[in-house]
Amino acid sequence: MPGGAPSDDVGLAVGGSDDQYEITKRVAQRLSALLAGGYRLPPEFIRPSPVRHLTYPLYIAPDDSWSQASVVWNVDQRTPVHGHETWGVVGIYSGAEREIRYVKPAPSAVGRALTPAGEHVWERGQVTACCTTDDDVHAVAAVGDEPTVGIHVYGGNIGTINRPSYDPATGAIRWFVSGWDHPAVDGSQPRASQQLRGLNNNEGSLTENRRRTEPGRRPTVPVSDRLRDGVLHAVLSSDGLLVDGFDVVPIRIADETGGGPATSTPRVSKP
Repeated sequence: MPGGAPSDDVGLAVGGSDDQYEITKRVAQRLSALLAGGYRLPPEFIRPSPVRHLTYPLYIAPDDSWSQASVVWNVDQRTPVHGHETWGVVGIYSGAEREIRYVKPAPSAVGRALTPAGEHVWERGQVTACCTTDDDVHAVAAVGDEPTVGIHVYGGNIGTINRPSYDPATGAIRWFVSGWDHPAVDGSQPRASQQLRGLNNNEGSLTENRRRTEPGRRPTVPVSDRLRDGVLHAVLSSDGLLVDGFDVVPIRIADETGGGPATSTPRVSKP
């Protein structure tokens, strides 16, 4: 893109406002232009895994105020139903994804089945404001006969935010920290982050993490719990389980153009 790396352009959209609806509108415009301009991700950031979807870091703001990621699903992979606890915008780089939305449950509704809020298939070149703090519960599945790649922008370091995973039938919540996936190099396979202390199967630790989620604040897991030997830990697998993993290195990519994916008029789901 003209004017520097994609993260620079998105950073301009994020800055200058505290209104999440205005921010998502601006970011959606920038992301739409990025896709329409033929932006190309390096091949290591679009490589799928046969096991589960992957979240590669493209840019993480130094103050953790926002992040940009390449999220890759292999054919037929899907996420659990989950929330984000921040705003987010998604642009489909290749393939297509089916988004299944749910009404975000009120605190008083915990333990009740989630209320479906519709489905939509997002295709290559389309952009959606997938979440704001009042409306951020969904599941995503890859559709079609090729892997799905999305460029995601979030209002925080999405790899370190303490987030809810839901059982849609019962409303039961499990809190998790997704971590980041390490792109493969030299022909190796992508690696996932290791389990986070306090988010294994120890109920006492889960309860402690819930206490850290204060009303009106973006919940996070303290750095002391997120880092061990300089390594960031934890990722949610496609079946909702934490799996083993890798060292995280925040990565900022340069702009590469030419021969980008086909595009269509972007649709933004929020004002």
